[in-house]
Amino acid sequence: MTPAHLILRANARGVRLSLDGSGAVMASGPRSAIDVLLPMLRPHREAIGQFLAESRLTAEALTAAAVVCDLHGDTDEARDDMARDVLNTPENLLPDLIQHLQQVAQSARQGSLKETR
Repeated sequence: MTPAHLILRANARGVRLSLDGSGAVMASGPRSAIDVLLPMLRPHREAIGQFLAESRLTAEALTAAAVVCDLHGDTDEARDDMARDVLNTPENLLPDLIQHLQQVAQSARQGSLKETR
C-alpha cells in the first residue's frame, strides 16, 4: 500500500497524519482509531514522512478528498479510486483540485443542513 493510500485510509477514520517540527510523523484524532491504524502505519512511517515532506499539496488534496468521501459515505474501493485520481493529477493543478474538493464538501454540508431543517 502506498503512503498516499495509507494517508487516505487514516483520514477515512478521522486520523490526520502530519509532520512535527523534527520531521517525525504524528497522528491526531480519535485514540481508538489511531490504535487500530498504528500496526498498519508503523512499517511505512519513513515513506509516509517522506511523502508528507515532499508532497504537501498532494497530502492536502488527499485530505480534502477524504472529507468528500466521508460526506458521501464512500466505500474503501471508492476511496482508493479517489486517491488514484488525486495522485494522477498534475502538481500544477492540485491547488484547483483542492479548491474544488473544498467547495464540494461545503455544498454537501449545506445540503445536509437544509435536509435537517
